Amino acid sequence: MFGASAESIPDRLLGFRVPAELTPDEVALLTKLLQLRPLSDWDVSRGGTLWMGRELDETGYHSFVSNKGRFAFLKGRAVTRFSRIGSPTEFVKEDARAIPRSAHFSRVAWRDVSRRSQTRRMLATIIPAGAVTGNSLHVAYFMDGDQARLRALLGVLNSLAFEFQLRSRLGTGHVSLGSVRAVRVPDLDDAAFVRTLSRLVQRVLSGEPSAEFKIEAAVAEAYSLSERERAVLVNHFTGLEPKFSEKLHSALKISTNEKRLQTVKHFE
Repeated sequence: MFGASAESIPDRLLGFRVPAELTPDEVALLTKLLQLRPLSDWDVSRGGTLWMGRELDETGYHSFVSNKGRFAFLKGRAVTRFSRIGSPTEFVKEDARAIPRSAHFSRVAWRDVSRRSQTRRMLATIIPAGAVTGNSLHVAYFMDGDQARLRALLGVLNSLAFEFQLRSRLGTGHVSLGSVRAVRVPDLDDAAFVRTLSRLVQRVLSGEPSAEFKIEAAVAEAYSLSERERAVLVNHFTGLEPKFSEKLHSALKISTNEKRLQTVKHFE
């Protein structure tokens, strides 16, 4: 599979245009990942329990928020990767807006606006029930209230494997919901995978950032990535901090020789 080029794979087979800047090895990796199911397969529209969408239109939001109320109001700036939501300062005025059903559940939320120059365009965390979001955020939750699967979903969304696929689909400064739905993911019905990833994500959310490396390893394993494919994935993200990248190579068990090979090929 390695050695395929962007030009050799018809766009009609992928459903999107492959970025010309991808190397042959990166195109091959992208093609392999496409063999998995898209996130949309778990959507309520396809018989699943996953709901994804937006909540309140925040146009002119000053007219319907105040410094007190039952439901906190969150905008995009409130969310960063694996962040904990701080004390809210804005709330929806009583009866000023219809509160969507989703606001009664814990949800994964991610920013809609993201610069193409950012190393990570998916910036997601979990927001609690009792907060409602503006449309500068997208949200996703399982309607059966499955918290373990919600945390596992967050781990997948924030992973490099998901980011790699997502970036290949984005053409603007927006992280469109359609693009997120189309990204291929590991089996979210796999109880062992969900349990493992959920525990690791909980550790990161509880203030143990080093657990993020184990999340990447668990996700890479679930995607069935070989050592070489893991090296291709990590070395694609040239904007990662060197220390972070080194720890990531170690966590993914990418050998020094494989890392050196991919680094050389990147600059060829």
